[in-house]
Amino acid sequence: MIEGPLTQREVDMKLSELLDHVQEWKWEVLSFELPSCIKDRIKAIPRQQVGSGEDVIMWKFSKDGEFTTKSAYALLNGTQQNSLPFLGQWIWKIDTLPRIVSFLWLCMHNSLPVRAELTLRGITTNSCCPLCNRFPETISHMLRDCVVAKNF
Repeated sequence: MIEGPLTQREVDMKLSELLDHVQEWKWEVLSFELPSCIKDRIKAIPRQQVGSGEDVIMWKFSKDGEFTTKSAYALLNGTQQNSLPFLGQWIWKIDTLPRIVSFLWLCMHNSLPVRAELTLRGITTNSCCPLCNRFPETISHMLRDCVVAKNF
């Protein structure tokens, strides 16, 4: 799509250099015009708004990512909870916006903060749907089954 040599600055450019201090895109720093479809895909990529943005080491076998001797001992003894295999690899093959793919991934992992999940994690005590007040607020209830959400 782009013909001709890039400047040395553009070769070494990082995506963060296209953003100004208020997180607005500075397309004018490029010596070429990107097609709007490419700009839209770049804009759709979620960016970290706070923090240093560096990778950190996470321990896979604990909920908070912190290493504990208890989780390591459970792993060595084979008493680590065997979770079911993830059946949502198809999600990453969908040709759509990354935000939608991430949302579907969160749905498949029961990681959306709906009341039923928050209750299971001990964060809240009320799992009832705040819209209809009849059923527990699960992901499927929130997206498909809730009468109020359907009407909306």
